[in-house]
Formats: sequence, structure tokens, C-alpha cells
Amino acid sequence: MSFEKDNNRLIKKKMKEAMFKVASIVHADAVKRCPVDTGRLRQSIRIIKADDKEAIVGTDLDYASYVEFGTPQMVKAHGEHRVTDPVKSWEAKKKRGAVGQTLPFLRPAVYFNRDKIKKILKEAVEK
Repeated sequence: MSFEKDNNRLIKKKMKEAMFKVASIVHADAVKRCPVDTGRLRQSIRIIKADDKEAIVGTDLDYASYVEFGTPQMVKAHGEHRVTDPVKSWEAKKKRGAVGQTLPFLRPAVYFNRDKIKKILKEAVEK
């Protein structure tokens, strides 16, 4: 019984460390991708939770969801910014002023780091 408890503790510890690494990567990339007007949104991005089961990166600002997903009117007029678009699409929108267009920063931070995330989690499980 003691071996099982010790083993479970070790697994939880490794997974917690891995999830914190994942959250840190996503956080850093989201901060980098976040559009800046006043800087308030960028500064509000936080690692909200990182335990052995999940990692959550986000912000508590009300308008963050409009930047990330747009409003129904924005999506109707300009279409949704697909997360799978290349980075250059996001940069092109940003250069045009991105008026009325979504500028996602959280979803692309996960999408473009998928391989790193998979590697970190795989290593944690295999060790």
C-alpha cells in the first residue's frame, strides 16, 4: 500500500510540473500574441491554474472575449479568425488596424505550441 501511495504522489508531482511548464509556454506565447492598445489586456494574462490534471491560462477582463472571439456583428462582417490560419494572417490583420476583426491570442498560443505541449506531457508520463 505504501508503494502505491508513493508512486501516486510521484506521478501527481510529475504531472503538476509538466502542466505548469505547459501553462508557462502558453502564457508566454499568449502575451506575445496579445494585441496592444493600452497594454491592460496583455498585463492581465495569467496562469490561473496548473495542477496535475489541467492548466488554465486566461484573463479576467470582460472585453478579452471580444478580442479573442469577436462579437456576432464582427464575425458577420469580417468572418472569424481561424486559429489554424498562418501567423502571417494575424500579422496582416494587425497591420491593417484590425478594425472590426478578431485578434485571437489565447487559442493560437495553444495551437502553435501543440508539439511542445505533447512532448512535455509525453515525457512526464514516460519518466
